[in-house]
Amino acid sequence: MGDTADAVFPPPPPPGAQPRSGLVPIVVGLGIVTLFEVFFVGMAISGLLHDDWLRVFVGVGLAVGAVLLAIATGRKLTNQIRTTPLLSDIRSGAGALDLDRSRGLLRAELGAWSVLSATLVVAGAGVLLGWGELPMGHGQDLFLPVSFVALAVAGAASAIAGWATARGMLQLSPQEIVYRGRWRGWSVPWSSVEAVATLDQPRKDSGAHLMLRVVRQDPRLVKADESDVGAYATYWLLDYYLRHPEHRDELADQRAVERLRSGGVITKQGWISRA
Repeated sequence: MGDTADAVFPPPPPPGAQPRSGLVPIVVGLGIVTLFEVFFVGMAISGLLHDDWLRVFVGVGLAVGAVLLAIATGRKLTNQIRTTPLLSDIRSGAGALDLDRSRGLLRAELGAWSVLSATLVVAGAGVLLGWGELPMGHGQDLFLPVSFVALAVAGAASAIAGWATARGMLQLSPQEIVYRGRWRGWSVPWSSVEAVATLDQPRKDSGAHLMLRVVRQDPRLVKADESDVGAYATYWLLDYYLRHPEHRDELADQRAVERLRSGGVITKQGWISRA
């Protein structure tokens, strides 16, 4: 597998990326969620006091859905700064290394949009059919119900698409890189990739989204924060096998997983030369 005596583990941030503080987005996020929760719970209590069961149902549904969406967002924020890859999202064999989309993220998203879709559809139908009253501005009796249903369909479709493309979200074989996005996928031979970089490096992006620069083609995007392997480890995994074509045969079996586990995908020399 090669010498990993100077392996750097846990993996550092990608070069040029400025890691976001894990505390600031959590505090801000909790503050925003709390404000929404107060509003939604207040709506439900108001419905109870006025015997308006539509308002109660919608308030409770939105409160539960918001919490689940917050959990999903928190999972992605964690993956942006994850320094210990969760290897449960990695499968090797059948000639390629597969990095799956996070099951925890998908469960939270699916739960959130199951609750929110039902809530929004009932809210839209309830307003149109006069089942109750919801807090909305004058003249929005038609616009908001239609918007509720459209949002419910879009959110549910995104969650379902995530599950449908969960296995092998990012697949690395000795010959090519394959990415299965929620709506669009792509594949590119290793020989056509010029470099791996974080998206919008001049703005000091955290590395949550990675960009593959491809010869005479548009860049390819990888949403690395959707896998529990983590954005840092995903970057160094791609970078290592781009720089070491002589080792790409490891991607066809368990050796690539062992190299990642040991920290061998990033060495001090490779880190310093790209810092």
